[in-house]
Amino acid sequence: SSEKSSVEMVKRQVEERPFRSFDEFKEYWKEMLKTPFWTHTSTIAIEEDEPDRFKFHVTECLWAQTFEELGAPQIGYLVCCQPDYATARVYHPKICMTRTKTLMQGDKYCDPAYVWKE
Repeated sequence: SSEKSSVEMVKRQVEERPFRSFDEFKEYWKEMLKTPFWTHTSTIAIEEDEPDRFKFHVTECLWAQTFEELGAPQIGYLVCCQPDYATARVYHPKICMTRTKTLMQGDKYCDPAYVWKE
């Protein structure tokens, strides 16, 4: 359910602003990370900005904090984190996301990386 609603949300975003290149996608994310929504809910730093790779670290996350306080980080992962994999391809078919760490799973940071696959 969460994945389906996330995919639908990204589909609407892409309809309004389709990405023709990875550079356009990266610029979109750089703009998004500066918005009040993101600056008030997360602490995020860009770690890599390469022609075919864009990675950031999330060291604070309101959702991870909330689900941890509720004693339900595993539910938080399924609701908030897992859908990221499905939404990556919705942004553009050549984009995939990888992640090895999440705050929801007890790591010190999340490390999503978006990769442009030719």
